[in-house]
Amino acid sequence: MARKHLYGCFRFVDKDGKEHFRKPTPKQRKNILIYYLRRRSGRCMRVADIASAFHVSERTMQKLLKELEAENIIRRVPVYGESGVQKASKYIYTGDKSRLTGKEPCIDKIYDPANPMKLRDFDWKGYWTVRDDYLFFHYEEVFGCDGPSRALNERARKNGCTSPEDEFENIQEADIESDLFDEEDEYEYIFPSSRKKK
Repeated sequence: MARKHLYGCFRFVDKDGKEHFRKPTPKQRKNILIYYLRRRSGRCMRVADIASAFHVSERTMQKLLKELEAENIIRRVPVYGESGVQKASKYIYTGDKSRLTGKEPCIDKIYDPANPMKLRDFDWKGYWTVRDDYLFFHYEEVFGCDGPSRALNERARKNGCTSPEDEFENIQEADIESDLFDEEDEYEYIFPSSRKKK
């Protein structure tokens, strides 16, 4: 299964050659991280390695880990080398100890073509981007609908949009922009047009 990732996103091609593009919302990402750390409780892990597994920045992951620690879901224990320099941290899971059922959210399920976690799954070629990925995160507001279509793409081209096959820039800013619209609901896009205007 071929995989290619963008910031905070999971992009892959299944065995039938169909391309999938998924991005967990901040709440979904946090739930996946909780299970990820529970399965690895007691291990010594670097923040950079955890961030890499979720395709986010170290800053984003540090924020999540601090939240979980403040909520008493994990406990961080610094690990030092013989020279006294901190090597990494050991993360102890201290949250709910109920029996695992196999239905918990995890990274492997993101790559499941059946999408058991009900993650947002887009037709990647149907989305277009402009400077700072504005259009990607304001799709409904700009075009009046949510989803790719030939007519929609034609309108995107006329508006000077470029193909998202080009590499994204400012990926951290794009992730922050996405989080602002996703944090209120686990499964829905939150667009400025749906909020009350002052």
